[in-house]
Amino acid sequence: MPIARRRRPHPPRARNPNVCQQRIRQPMTDPTQTLDALPQRHAAQPCLVVLTGSRKGHAFWLEQPRVVIGRADDATIQIDDVSVSRYHAELNRGQDTWLLKDLDSKNGSFLGDRPLTVESPIRDGDLCRFGTVALQFFMVQAVQAIDTSSLHAAGLRLDAEQLVARLGDSFCALTEIEFRMLAALMRRPGRVLSTLALMRAAYPREHVVAEATVASHLRNLRKKLADLNDGDAIIRSYYGRGYSIAEQ
Repeated sequence: MPIARRRRPHPPRARNPNVCQQRIRQPMTDPTQTLDALPQRHAAQPCLVVLTGSRKGHAFWLEQPRVVIGRADDATIQIDDVSVSRYHAELNRGQDTWLLKDLDSKNGSFLGDRPLTVESPIRDGDLCRFGTVALQFFMVQAVQAIDTSSLHAAGLRLDAEQLVARLGDSFCALTEIEFRMLAALMRRPGRVLSTLALMRAAYPREHVVAEATVASHLRNLRKKLADLNDGDAIIRSYYGRGYSIAEQ
């Protein structure tokens, strides 16, 4: 008569450290990722991030009510490119938005894919082009100033106090860098944001990091969110363009 073998008990499965089902613990912050240099103002800070050309990755912060863009030495934002006129375009701060206007430039200004023929409002995340130089308009907020109550995308909710992202009954802890990147994407669901734009959303002013560093943070963030979603990606990547999060 054959002897029945006793099965060895399986060792307990290790918990995924990124996905929590019970008590929230305050995440430890990497000291290299602190945002002390970022002015803790509740008003969003507008900037233009250069996407192409010799100044790719540079951010111009809009701190005056009227900003002139051009090749001239006295332009508020100087872009040294032959396709850009001396006084190419201007941005004017309105009551609730910024307005972009072409200044009869030789090669024209574009808002998205549309030629700019009249003064038009420019919104958070909009792409613009002056001659052949592409830029992205971006509103940057401090973590403490982000209104997470209005951020809903792909079923996610954010908790700025605990620095966590929630999906249903599950949640994952985020670093400040990851939190700011995710908030930037959730504020513009369905829109593709470039790596450079996400860098400016995540790091303090004048803080320059390599694109590889930004990509590393994005990989970690995408993995954490995919683990929350049974392995399905929540943040989509678009080769050569950037990243996007679905509206629902």
